[in-house]
Amino acid sequence: MESVAGADAVAGGAAETGAGGVVSRPRLFRRLGTAQVTVVSAPAASGKTVLLRSWISTAGLEQRTAWVPAGRGEREPQRFWLSVLAALRRTGPGALLVRVLTAAPHLDGWALVERSLKDLAPLDERVWLVIDDVHELGPDVLQQLELLLLRAPDELRFVLAARPEVRLGLHRLRLEGQLAEIRRSVRSRRSSGKVPQPLPVIPRRSPNSCCRSRRWTTRRCACWSALTRSPTPLRLQTLALRPTPRGANSASPPTTTM
Repeated sequence: MESVAGADAVAGGAAETGAGGVVSRPRLFRRLGTAQVTVVSAPAASGKTVLLRSWISTAGLEQRTAWVPAGRGEREPQRFWLSVLAALRRTGPGALLVRVLTAAPHLDGWALVERSLKDLAPLDERVWLVIDDVHELGPDVLQQLELLLLRAPDELRFVLAARPEVRLGLHRLRLEGQLAEIRRSVRSRRSSGKVPQPLPVIPRRSPNSCCRSRRWTTRRCACWSALTRSPTPLRLQTLALRPTPRGANSASPPTTTM
């Protein structure tokens, strides 16, 4: 995997991008890094890397950002997590907390994630971990990344750049309002000359079909509650059947389009 990590790499990359013209996207810059986890999802060659480097340079976060690019087809957990630790150690706050670690046969990805969590537990200054090309990571590394996202200290923020097909188990963070998502809009893709695939047409449901669906949901939740003796399904039923006012906001941060 290409060795580009830490404050030095971020500063160098941002300077090179600036020479060719740093993008100025104040609306997107305000969204980046505000939540515990920010996911930037867009197709290949859509400017994800340029956007993130421009944000780091504009906000002056070079000494507080660890930049880790995932190599093509990165499926070796030890190599990836050693690069993450090296990137965190090159930040200002991380240099005092993250211990030096070298490759060893007994170190697997799970052990390295636990080591990262232990080293970063006393973190009291904001640090951003930016992982570019998350879609290149293998399934084992993705599961280990989910563990780190869910258990990381509050002062460690994550920005993940990936293609739309990547799926991470971040439902709890979304419900808690700790997940921000930035996706490329269909309009911007049309303006760039790339014609998107048409969205599937969902037929409009009649009032009778809605009533039948609600009756089915009520019966299923009642059976589940009787078997498990838990009121949780009834709470889910209440949420499912509760009418949502037009234009109401959800508990999670809204999705922003590029």
